[in-house]
Amino acid sequence: MFDGGAFLFPFAYIVGDILAEVYGWRRARRAIVLGFAMLVLAALTYTVVSWTTPVEGFEVWDQALAPMLRITVAGVVAFLVGSLLNASIVVRLKERMKERHVAFRLILSTVVGQFFDTLIFCTIAYAGTISLLELANYTVTGFGYKTLVEILIVPVTLLVIRALKRREPTYRAPGFEIHRDDEPALAPAASR
Repeated sequence: MFDGGAFLFPFAYIVGDILAEVYGWRRARRAIVLGFAMLVLAALTYTVVSWTTPVEGFEVWDQALAPMLRITVAGVVAFLVGSLLNASIVVRLKERMKERHVAFRLILSTVVGQFFDTLIFCTIAYAGTISLLELANYTVTGFGYKTLVEILIVPVTLLVIRALKRREPTYRAPGFEIHRDDEPALAPAASR
């Protein structure tokens, strides 16, 4: 069983990796919060639409939107937690590793972020509606699939990151300390 998130969320994590690697914690967090706000707006929209009386012939929309609220809440919470964890790990590992081992940082952050994202989503969306075995299977399969997609896309992600780092005027040159608050270092790290 695959849902739309099986296609959408691996790519959201790829974009999150790129933002965190190139632009830092503050900007990545800002993008994640904006995405979170859009998901909340979608949830509110679904709720308001589900309260309205359906037009004759469109009763199926009411039936389709009823479970949407639970799934949307699951997606909102999972997206926020998983994406913030993902970006935080990319930035913290970059502070330690500087410009080295980018692929490792991206993959490790994905494993942790996707694990919590998938666990939270599946628990909120499906707990009590399917058997525990089905829930565990769906969670493990979803986590494995989304993580595998991002691992397979890492070479493309690395190309995008390299291109952005070369062209982005706000990107700090290698050798300068990277701070979580995105303030540029005053002197190269090697001279301290």
